[in-house]
Amino acid sequence: IHNIRHYMRLMEKIRAAVSENHFGESQKDFLSQEEKR
Repeated sequence: IHNIRHYMRLMEKIRAAVSENHFGESQKDFLSQEEKR
């Protein structure tokens, strides 16, 4: 359940970045957070 919640939150952040048209800027942040896990 923990992993599912993590990916749900990640997808929420990605969707928000895409809808605000700044996913390209946020992509490095998303990837660096995932590498730390």
